[in-house]
Amino acid sequence: MKPVSLARQQEQQQRPDLCPAPTQEPLSDAVEQYLAEIRVIPLLSAQEEHQLALRIREGDQAAKQQFMKANLRLVVHLARQYDAPGRDLLDLIQDGTIGLMRAVERFDPHKGYKFSTYAYLWIRQAMRRGLEQTAHLIRLPASLSVRTGMLAQITQQLFEQQGAEPTHEQIAAQMGLSVSVLEQVQAATYQMLSLDKPVSGHDDTTLGEVIADPHTLSAEDRLCEAEHEREAAERVAALLAGLTERERQVLLLRFGLDGAGEQRSFAHVGQALGLTRQRVQHLYARAIEKLRQTAGSAACGARQQQQQA
Repeated sequence: MKPVSLARQQEQQQRPDLCPAPTQEPLSDAVEQYLAEIRVIPLLSAQEEHQLALRIREGDQAAKQQFMKANLRLVVHLARQYDAPGRDLLDLIQDGTIGLMRAVERFDPHKGYKFSTYAYLWIRQAMRRGLEQTAHLIRLPASLSVRTGMLAQITQQLFEQQGAEPTHEQIAAQMGLSVSVLEQVQAATYQMLSLDKPVSGHDDTTLGEVIADPHTLSAEDRLCEAEHEREAAERVAALLAGLTERERQVLLLRFGLDGAGEQRSFAHVGQALGLTRQRVQHLYARAIEKLRQTAGSAACGARQQQQQA
């Protein structure tokens, strides 16, 4: 038999995918530290791989951990090859490690193929799903993520064939979906923007500062509202001018027109003015009757002016 160390060297030469691929992009300190930690983990020979895989199928957790650690360099190699602009390499490695774990759990050594060949698809799939989830602020189901990818591909194909933008009906027919379901898939592709995002790199103005809030009044509307409030206050003051001081105080406290903005009960009004509840009710009823008479007289005068005009 060959010495184990020699067998491992030949195994590594036959399995170059276990070694990190060279890259021109500089690695961060965190990635360099992680690589230094996993480089000291010995790789497995074909015989060791087979024996550990058998133990894993029997539920041996220690064998599972050893198997995974020995193949972490495969995850790093695939992560460095993956074209994912803007995605941190450590995040890709983390996603790929999840795929490696699933591959280790499902690997069948009796089928005769290498584990690295089997794990390749699981690791790449986990990385792709990780990218799909982080591409949206709201996490999408896996089935919807697949459909959004199909939507972009089919739309591009139809555009190249026709030389024009395809209709919803054409895209839906190619995808085997109804138009309503297609519109739901399209809604999931809309890009979300943060309101704190700067509008440009020249100043600190954010997107939220330049987008109008439909629930906020414009400057013109605020001026109109202020004018209406002023006119209403003048009309109220004119009506209250015909009342006695006590009657005005009762109404102002009763309806919260004293500036506090809080309506009060008859008992609370009485406490504020040093009067009994019955006396407050009497003043209130008399003041309301006077206001009705004043308002009625004003309405009659207005009608007479309209008739004369």
